[in-house]
Amino acid sequence: MLLFLILTSLVLINCGYRFSPGGEHINPDIRRVYVDTFINDTSEAYVENYIRNGFIDQFRRSSRFTITDGKETADAVLTGSVKNIVVTPLASNQFDKATENRIWMVVGIQFQERRSGNMIYLNPTLTGEQSFLTDQVDTNRSSINKSAALQKLSLDLSEKGFRLLMSGF
Repeated sequence: MLLFLILTSLVLINCGYRFSPGGEHINPDIRRVYVDTFINDTSEAYVENYIRNGFIDQFRRSSRFTITDGKETADAVLTGSVKNIVVTPLASNQFDKATENRIWMVVGIQFQERRSGNMIYLNPTLTGEQSFLTDQVDTNRSSINKSAALQKLSLDLSEKGFRLLMSGF
């Protein structure tokens, strides 16, 4: 029984699992990052700015990186595009009118060393979803809800993308 406990303890201690990504796979010399303007391949206005600002915020929160004002002073550059946004009904009322919709967004990101051109991280299909309430009477309210959902989804996707970038997945 003692041998079993010792072996189990050794396995658990040495499994290598960690809760927070540290970016160990990223060259430690990469400290300054530029987040380039995202390309918007959709008809949704401003969503590229929401995503870009979300990534800037994630890099600023990190103690490892600082944000630069231009590519020329950066060690690495994050580029990306909003590839697709789909809105689908999630719930409807007794008259088959949507009362809640779901937004699906697909974003592609690349994190690349500026001087060497080496790709640090590439994710062409970072996806996420967010729901929002619709109002059949007040279409302005529905538009406001949709905009708020797009902003939240953009922040969620930038956080998810940053975590994946830092963990190397």
